[in-house]
Amino acid sequence: MAFLAGCTIAFFLQRLQSDERAEQVSKLNESEMLGFSKIPEVEKSRSLAEQQPARLAADNSDLKAALAAERQKNEDLLRLLTTSPSELENATKQLTERTQDPEQIQKKLTTEFENIANSLLKVHYAEFTTINQKNIGDILTPLKNKIMTIEKKLKESYEKPYETRPA
Repeated sequence: MAFLAGCTIAFFLQRLQSDERAEQVSKLNESEMLGFSKIPEVEKSRSLAEQQPARLAADNSDLKAALAAERQKNEDLLRLLTTSPSELENATKQLTERTQDPEQIQKKLTTEFENIANSLLKVHYAEFTTINQKNIGDILTPLKNKIMTIEKKLKESYEKPYETRPA
């Protein structure tokens, strides 16, 4: 009986092992089926993985260009920042010079006007003198002639009565 019991146990053990193997084979078949169903996804992932270096290189070059542009912009701003204080100082200095002494500017303009007027007078003085003498002569000559005529008549009128009287 022990033999029979041993055979029965061996049979059940054999069957249990065979069921476990069948289950393992079925799991393996299922996983293979799942693997075959995932082949298009794997192919797609592989394709994307193959394209990724090109995309990354393009993104890298775009980022490098953007970085270069930003660096240039920063350099320009830095240059502007360093030159702006000196330009501001020069503009302030010019503004102070312009608004510093309005009286001094007025005196300078007055002096310039006087100098220009004097130079014009010097240039035209002889001409003015000649014209004035001519105009005065034109006015006074007829007056002189009339005065001389009146003087002559007066002299004649005073001298005639004394000439006709006997002495």
